Amino acid sequence: MSYIEQDLAPQARGDTWILRFVIQDSSGTAIDITGNQYWITLKNNVNEADPGVLQVGPVAASAPDSTQGIIEITVPSLNTDSLNPNKSYYYDLQEVTSSNIVSTLLIGKIRVKADVTRVSDFSGTSTVVSSVAGTAVYSGETTTTSATEIFLNGLENNRLSVEDESILSFDALVAGRDNTTGDACSFQLYGAIKKDTTTTEIIGSVGKNILGEDAVGFDANITADDANDALKIEVTAATTNNTKWSAVVQYTTVSF
Repeated sequence: MSYIEQDLAPQARGDTWILRFVIQDSSGTAIDITGNQYWITLKNNVNEADPGVLQVGPVAASAPDSTQGIIEITVPSLNTDSLNPNKSYYYDLQEVTSSNIVSTLLIGKIRVKADVTRVSDFSGTSTVVSSVAGTAVYSGETTTTSATEIFLNGLENNRLSVEDESILSFDALVAGRDNTTGDACSFQLYGAIKKDTTTTEIIGSVGKNILGEDAVGFDANITADDANDALKIEVTAATTNNTKWSAVVQYTTVSF
């Protein structure tokens, strides 16, 4: 399937984006996409390394949408909040089938508009409650054996924020690979961060499972960044060789 060049409708910074696509053949007939997975990626330029400034996936459709070719991708507000307003990003929509056939379906631009209201929550009769679940992707490179911070979407000083009067639980997979030796590592980090109006801190301690480690010296840790009210990831390489890192953080947060 060849790609289609198509710009998407403008979206507001800080909003939850719900992007709905209908996958059709050349005659306009909906294609059954059951079992397929989809990614949407935003970048400053097309040559920027993945995950760019924002990447959501894999997302799969369930029946009856899948049989009608409908895929809906939700981008959490926490992910769009750090985007630059009044800027157009390059995007594409990519499909991978169960037989690992990769197709880029759409390529174009999406313009991010500046939102006016910067703080909003669902309000009940007496209590304001907000809950969000999502995925945050951190990435970076190291050339030292000292602990080094990696950042959300690979952007300097960009981190997953922890809101006032909230609890954020997280389960993260961190992977690193030495580009010279080929030695690699993988860690699972899980725990919770809470924040009142002044202090951001880990509840108890962060659990760590070493899923794989080719060489002694690799390490990864998550802490509460009290200065920036955020989730901070630091990684340590086994050598001073260029080592690439990525972390996928599944999180759930509730604030009052």
